[in-house]
Amino acid sequence: MSCRHQLKNSQIGEDEIATIFKESLSSGELNVVLRAVYKYQLKNGFILFDPTDKASRQEKEFYDPDTNITFKAQWNPNRELRKDNNLLIERGIIAKDTDQSKLINFDENGHACHLCHKNIETQGLKEILVEIKMAEETFFAGANFASFTNNHFTIMSENHEPQKYNHKVPIAMMDFLNQAGDDFRIIFNGLAGATIKEHLHFQTGTENLPIEDIKIEKENILYEKADLRTSTPNYYLPLWIVESKEKEKVADIIDDLLGQWHKINENNTENILITKNEEWFRVFVYLRDKRRLSGPGKKGDVATFESSGFFILSYSPKDKMSNDIDELKTFNDLNLKTFKKILLSVSPDQKWSKANSKKC
Repeated sequence: MSCRHQLKNSQIGEDEIATIFKESLSSGELNVVLRAVYKYQLKNGFILFDPTDKASRQEKEFYDPDTNITFKAQWNPNRELRKDNNLLIERGIIAKDTDQSKLINFDENGHACHLCHKNIETQGLKEILVEIKMAEETFFAGANFASFTNNHFTIMSENHEPQKYNHKVPIAMMDFLNQAGDDFRIIFNGLAGATIKEHLHFQTGTENLPIEDIKIEKENILYEKADLRTSTPNYYLPLWIVESKEKEKVADIIDDLLGQWHKINENNTENILITKNEEWFRVFVYLRDKRRLSGPGKKGDVATFESSGFFILSYSPKDKMSNDIDELKTFNDLNLKTFKKILLSVSPDQKWSKANSKKC
């Protein structure tokens, strides 16, 4: 096999993996390998439902002339299947009986880390891991079993380390895009939206996000030269965009920005989206506050997908008379003001962003 990206699965031997993925592995292209693995995991039942099946979901779009963004919302009740443990066991997503002494890195509730590759392999799960080198370290990409976009993967560090921003984070993200190509986007949820805070991980997929069309006017540009542009376009969250071909330069700017942001308050965190167009990286950095995670009508946290204008709604309580949030009602009543209201409700103080925009 000429592919640099090895595949791992304790249920499938190396020879069988080589046979199943012969064509994609021989290409040596990460883009091709990821798409092939995702398609296979959908076929063998590891992915709970097909995110491209329009019959199982509803979508709405609303254009915002102030930002040039077409906000998108998806009502996808199939996402709730991820909470059905019996189904997860049946599909080989979690194990029914495992010798706990063979697992590692337990959290405060006594649960072994779901993102440690050794735990995945030990439990004999269906998940196929794609080994990738990023920031000179080993990461593993596994198909997201409750995907809401096509080719949706979680990328986890080989090392069990916290979901905390450092210089390695943007470097790893850009290294991934250098290998996967322009079709993929990669996100980092920081501590605003990450469900597993004990293990460094990213998410990726091939769907364009609404924020990519944001309007950048002349007065929004902070710095512009042949090899670099930084801007703070008008948006409903404090947003910085850094564009350059040079990943180290990009990472240094983000380090400076977030270093200052984190010093102000221990609750300050971030969401990051990175895309690539030919040789240019485009980095979207949303300044977030851990005390403002969920907006009105939204059951879960506002994470990078929502920050980027793509809202996923899936929860509707069985007891319609309860005071619990009903995301189906949110979806049915949706309009452009809903998107703005949710984003503004989780937005931290924007004064710092504007006042310090020329310092970074």
